[in-house]
Amino acid sequence: MAGYMRGTARSYTRHAAVEIIAGILREERSSDILCYAQDPAYDNVDKGFLKHWNHTP
Repeated sequence: MAGYMRGTARSYTRHAAVEIIAGILREERSSDILCYAQDPAYDNVDKGFLKHWNHTP
């Protein structure tokens, strides 16, 4: 279980980094930046988290 939790924390950290980078690009380019993410292990909680940040799971 501990390995799974570390993997989940790393995934959320990566998704947060993508959102920060996308936000910077949105401001610089004054246009929308589409973000996509995929992982066969995503569950409904993961997908809800991604949708909250406008990432397409």
